[in-house]
Amino acid sequence: MKKTFALLLVLVTAAALLVGCAPKSPATPSASPSVEPSAPETSTPATGNPVKTGLAIVTSIAKSTDAGESEGLAQADSVIVAVTVDADGKITDCVIDTAQSKANFDATGKITTPLDTEFKTKNELGDAYGMKKASSIGKEWNEQAATLADYVIGKTAAEVKGIAVDEQGYAADSDLKASVTVHINGYIDAIVKAVENAKDLGASAGDKLSVGTVTSIAKSKDVAADAEGLIQFYSTYTAITRNAAGVITSCII
Repeated sequence: MKKTFALLLVLVTAAALLVGCAPKSPATPSASPSVEPSAPETSTPATGNPVKTGLAIVTSIAKSTDAGESEGLAQADSVIVAVTVDADGKITDCVIDTAQSKANFDATGKITTPLDTEFKTKNELGDAYGMKKASSIGKEWNEQAATLADYVIGKTAAEVKGIAVDEQGYAADSDLKASVTVHINGYIDAIVKAVENAKDLGASAGDKLSVGTVTSIAKSKDVAADAEGLIQFYSTYTAITRNAAGVITSCII
């Protein structure tokens, strides 16, 4: 029987669950004719103008390869973008990350990557990702991603779409190209998608935006005599905003 290998990627994205939460307003104090109403408690953080929270995931398995004389590779590259957007449709904050998950298998269909492997995103890897040594500008991937994220703050989705790129997908603008040398066309698409996904979930201007990603291949299986093998990347992505007191004001899972 011909032994084949199937790659299954399971994504738990923004479409799965949208949850908003916001601090409760302090109760209005009672007043009497001889007593002025008391001021709100100073421990309650002030809230700014409402902003929408958005999350987008764009995934490719294009870099996966078959097994032959060398091991095969199942690779899922997921671009992760979270944004907050104001009433005018302008981005007020942006976080860009990538989950680059890889698992190997041999020509017999046996998975050679341990099923309990911990998969870190490029931001989590930081300097360990290893781009800096090969970068023409001496910048690691997470540094370049943060620069691009800062660059789009204040822009609308239409303006992000209008960022100039060359035929290879690199930044064409000289100022941006001086600090971001990675392909940006895929990130632009994900940023626009995140803005389009943004919803009112309770966040306010000034809240801190962050993302978290957890990936597992624990459900993967070797090739069997009567069944295909399976490499399954199961990823959960979360975007949250927190106010100055550390209270979660919006959440997307």
